Order: sequence, then C-alpha cells, then structure tokens
Amino acid sequence: MYSTNGQLFYSPSDLTCFMESPFASWMDRYVIEYPAQAPAADPPDDLLQALAKQGLAHEQAIEKKFVQQGLDFIAIQGQSSVEKRTATWQAMRAGIAVIAQARLEIDEFGGYSDFLVRVPGSSSLGNYHYEVWDAKLAARAKPSFLIQLCGYAHMLEAVQGRRPDSLTIALGTGERLQFQTHACYAYFHTLQRAFLKAQSAFDPHQPPDPAHYANWGNWSTYAQQQLLERDHMFQVATITQTQIKHLHNAGLTTMTQLAQTKLDHIKGIAPAIITRLQRQAALQLRTHQRQITATNKTVQPCFEILQPNPGQQTGLALLPPHSPLDVFFDIEGFPLDSGGLEYLWGATFFASNGQREFKALWAHNREQEQQAFEAFIGWVFKRWQQDPSMHIYHYANYEIATCRKLMGRYGRCEDEVDQLLRNQVFVDLFKIVKTGLLLGEPRYSIKNVERLYRAQRDTDVGNGSDSVVVYEQWRALHAIGEQGDTWQTSSILNSLRQYNMDDCHSTQELTVWLREQQIKHAIPY
Repeated sequence: MYSTNGQLFYSPSDLTCFMESPFASWMDRYVIEYPAQAPAADPPDDLLQALAKQGLAHEQAIEKKFVQQGLDFIAIQGQSSVEKRTATWQAMRAGIAVIAQARLEIDEFGGYSDFLVRVPGSSSLGNYHYEVWDAKLAARAKPSFLIQLCGYAHMLEAVQGRRPDSLTIALGTGERLQFQTHACYAYFHTLQRAFLKAQSAFDPHQPPDPAHYANWGNWSTYAQQQLLERDHMFQVATITQTQIKHLHNAGLTTMTQLAQTKLDHIKGIAPAIITRLQRQAALQLRTHQRQITATNKTVQPCFEILQPNPGQQTGLALLPPHSPLDVFFDIEGFPLDSGGLEYLWGATFFASNGQREFKALWAHNREQEQQAFEAFIGWVFKRWQQDPSMHIYHYANYEIATCRKLMGRYGRCEDEVDQLLRNQVFVDLFKIVKTGLLLGEPRYSIKNVERLYRAQRDTDVGNGSDSVVVYEQWRALHAIGEQGDTWQTSSILNSLRQYNMDDCHSTQELTVWLREQQIKHAIPY
C-alpha cells in the first residue's frame, strides 16, 4: 500500500493482510494518511528477514532450473514501475518463455509476480498465454498464497485478454502444486470487494478492535499496549473469542470485571470454565500489581495449584516419581531447511555421582540428523531398560512429534520409539502445567512458567525464533570458513548450545518445582 499524488495503490499482499487482520490493514492505511500521529511499528523481525533472504534464494534456485531446462528467460529490469510495466509487456509480446518479477497493474492494484510462465492457448498475444507462478518457502499451500496468485491472475487477464487456467505454487520442499483458477476466483473477488469497501469507508477515529484478530502484522506492540490500557479480557490466558462474546453479553467487558465477578451462570460457558477464567484473570491482575510495586525486575507471578478429582489423570497426578536415570530433553530445529532440520538434541541428566550434566548431539545435514536421532533414542532406551521407572521430560509436543517424524523419515528405531510411547516414558510437562495450576501470566510457555522457580535468563540467544536466525547466520558464515563446525570452534554454536542447555536445565528445575508442589499439596501420582 502506498500513496502517489494523493491516490492510494494496493498490491495482492494488501489483500492477504486484510484477510488475516483488518486491524493490521487499517494500521497500514493510517500510517500513510497520518504519519505524524501514527505509533511506531514493530522493529524489524530478524526471523522474517532471514526468511526473506531464504525466499530470495528459493526464487533464484527456481530461475536456475528454468534456465537449465533450456527455456528463454528474462528478469524484468527498470528504474520505475512504469519502465518495468513496459518491459513486462514487451517480453510478453515477444513470447519469452519465463518472465521473472513481471510488473502487472489494473486500476488501483499493482505488483510484481515471481514468474509468468508461457503455456499453449490463444490470447490477445497470439497462440499462447501466460500463467502465474509463485515461489513459497512453506511446506504446504496456504489460502493467502492463492489469494495473492488470484490477484496477479486478475491483473494478467487485463494484459493478455484471458484469465490463466491454472495457478502454480513452487514450495520450499521442491514440490510444485497447481490449482484451478476458477476454484478460488469467486472468493478472491468477494475479498477484493470487501477490501475496497473498507478502504472507501476508512475512518481514522474508528480502528478495528485488535482483540478480534490473532494476527496484528507489524503492529503487535501497539496492539498489546491498547489491550492493556483498555483492560481488555483478551489478555486472559487461554480465553477464547467465543467466551469473550458470551462474557460481554453478560455485562462483563474488562479483565477487572471478570476477576471480580460473582456470576456462576453465563449462557454458553460451563460454570467450571467461568470459575477458572475468573481465577485466571484475578491472578494476572495480582501479578501485574506486584510488577508495578516491585523494586526489581524479577517478580514471581501469582499461582494456584489445582487439585485433581480423585482418580483423575490430570495436572500433578500425571507427574511420576523421581528416577536417578531421568532425562530432560529439548530439540532445536531449523525450519528454513527443506523439510526441517533437527540440528541440536540436548539432554540434561545426572551422572552416577549425582552431578547434573548436559549432553548435546549435533546434526548439520540429513546424515548427521539420522545419526543424532538414532544415538539419542538408543541412549534413552538403554536407560529405560536399566530402570523402567525412568522418564524423559520435555515441554510441549515438539520433541515427540519430531521423534515420530524422523522414525518415518529414516525407517529406524520404530520399535524403540513405539515402546517408549506406549509405556508413557515421555512426559509432557506442558500438559501437567496447563491442567495442574493457574499462573498469573498471559501465556503458559516455559519462559513464562520458569519465573516461578528461577531468575531471568541471560543467554545470548533469547528464544526459539532467535535460535533459528542465529543458526542461519552460522550456516552462512561456516560456508565461507568464518565459523568452525563444533561448539568449541564456533562462538555461534557455543551460544546455541548454551541456550539449549538452559532450556534443558529449566525443564529439570521445573520438574523439581512441580514435584515439590505435588508433595506439598498431597497429590498422588
């Protein structure tokens, strides 16, 4: 979206932004119309920048394949959009087989298609026409991809006199997906009309409610600030949009009102859920008040332990007793590699002398990934055979899903993984936390939960997104010989190792803290 001589122009990506978040679309318009009053956008996201760079490399790889196939190829050049539009038109008239970065326009819409590919079939150009291809790093197609392609197809139709029959997405996995244009064109037009109607009715004094959308685009910091200032109950952990609607219908519109309510019957919400949401909101408000009055940055959030019903397998009743052979497990993955690469397998455990130790298995390619997978499964399976009361603790489902994925990818360790899963050797602490306690935090990620039992982290790598970016940087520097291939010879790999070790240690410390609560509240396994 941009403005020239007082007229607004849009791109297909503006349509997908509107589809996913009218709030983000409204903010994009507001900053153009009122730059002096507009809030600051989020700072550049390192992961998104890394993805953009990977996306460009993906496009270049596709270009190379076209050339290798002997197809005549041109990448549109020019100083202005007018020059590029002219160059695109000339290339289409000349019948160039593949046109990259083609400039297409119609009315107030314009943009650059990754590729136009010539196919048989009459058009105003002659006995051929063009179809639209888009390069995407993703492993599967998304609705937004098709909306973008329909946008380019709409503009292309104005140039060649016919709508392309097919839309093609070249995925990061190497797979090429083809869709019939007519199958999604009606929805595209409906969305386009809704978008243009929203633009014509734009009111700078009536922003959409950010609480209605999960995606805030480049305005997440501002959106969170607005929700905080309005005491919006969207901030309540685990609450849903439907529940917020029912609470509003009952006259509860703020988090404070929810925390203080005495209502136990609200249409559409079970009484037990009302009680849980009320207690969750109250804990978050109490924690927020602690933070306001605290003299230091480290504030333990308020929490409540939930007692399971007798015989019920939830919460702290799921936490097994300690075994000296227990393992605390965390994987670092690199999704920018085609199909994903699980490059670091970390585990905290205790040696025979009782000292806490850390084990790391590295994998920088497929062969090493298989070796790391087999080595880890073999190691934990042997420990379980030594002590059937031993368990592998992790936080959330990623580690189990990864083991299942690699078992299928390599056809190895099927029996061992199957036995570990069937005997419930893997213990997901997230499930225990989510059903075993209420926490005065807006999320139940391990970074939020660990404020209960440890100080704030001081590792160079701060979170999972950071680790993806940092590992991508290592790959680039290692390729030109500026970083070693082990954590002892690479400062970057050492930072990633420290981050992963901290996650594993935190998982172990969480297990200890949960077990202390289990004992304190007399909750049997």
